[in-house]
Amino acid sequence: MEKTDTKFDHDHFLNISKQSTNEWIKIQKGEKKSTCLFKDCVKLALNSHFFSLSTLKLISNNSHIIRPIFDFHKNSHTSGYPIVKFRKVGIKTMHCSFRGFCNEHEKLFFPLDQNSELITYKDLIVQAYRSLNEHEFMNNHASILLKKNFNNHQCSYENNIKSGFSSNPKSWIELIETLIDMKELEQPINDLHGNILIVRPFNKDQKDPPSLCLIYKKTAYQYKLALHNFIKLTDGFEGFIIVVPSTQGTSILIITSEDYLDKWSTYLSTELNILCLIENLIIFDGKWFISPSIVEQWGIDKKSFLEQDYFFYTEFNFMAYDVSIFDEIRKQIISQENLSPKRKEIELKKLNLPIREVYDIRMNNLIKKICGQHIFV
Repeated sequence: MEKTDTKFDHDHFLNISKQSTNEWIKIQKGEKKSTCLFKDCVKLALNSHFFSLSTLKLISNNSHIIRPIFDFHKNSHTSGYPIVKFRKVGIKTMHCSFRGFCNEHEKLFFPLDQNSELITYKDLIVQAYRSLNEHEFMNNHASILLKKNFNNHQCSYENNIKSGFSSNPKSWIELIETLIDMKELEQPINDLHGNILIVRPFNKDQKDPPSLCLIYKKTAYQYKLALHNFIKLTDGFEGFIIVVPSTQGTSILIITSEDYLDKWSTYLSTELNILCLIENLIIFDGKWFISPSIVEQWGIDKKSFLEQDYFFYTEFNFMAYDVSIFDEIRKQIISQENLSPKRKEIELKKLNLPIREVYDIRMNNLIKKICGQHIFV
């Protein structure tokens, strides 16, 4: 491997990584008090679910689901660096909640908590509001921790981890907040017959509102997955995506600028495109919960393979991930859709695990990308 003359303090980097992780766990446990995130509310926030219990129960086995968790591996080949493990957690534990809203404003989410479907337009808005707040809450805390612990370290760690919207994410939240009490949103969503629904939640009284829209698509396939993820690419293309399971398929919500409406619509245009989108969202640092039954289908080797790919997600280009996560759904779609021979070959190939570099080389490349330096030399 190429060597560098720049000295890298391995122990210091490891220690501050552990320190940040420990502090992050305290935040996830709700040990750090915070006020309600609703506009102008100063009441103490409670532990709030960012996916309702009724939703999580749909994909749970004995009230347990699986989510990615960062941990420090003690094996020597990892040199003490954190890795990701897909672990079983209880749906009522801190792994599924955050210090978001006070008791009064938690009532906003009662319709979501009581049903396993997104029934009205307001349900879409409230779910978007809930997930965006969780994302922004955790992102702000992560930025504070990284700035505090990595401030004197010669790397752009914070800039690489912190995601940003073209417009201020707080403005997105504030705009959606103004819509929550609009009576016209309480009407039920009619059967879309597989079509895409576009909701333009503009505040008519606001001058120059951002060109924000919400895209909604219902697929008949049950992915047994609850997810939200923010995607921002180098060309400016971005969107905040939410995947919500139901008894009658899977709902997909995308909050984005109208400038990117056509591109997102393409990703939702076929069942195969939707499958690839969801799999990419899982691997690309998404926050998600998945049914243990899906993970059991993978087997031990594939589970370990996907855990490492999730940790090293920066190696992949968006919408080009090469491993199948939902094998049975992929096989069904391939048999039902009229695919070109080339596309069919590409999709079938994803059912097999490709060859990756060994852990040390992948970690070295990751740290080089973050810090511009090699570790394992």
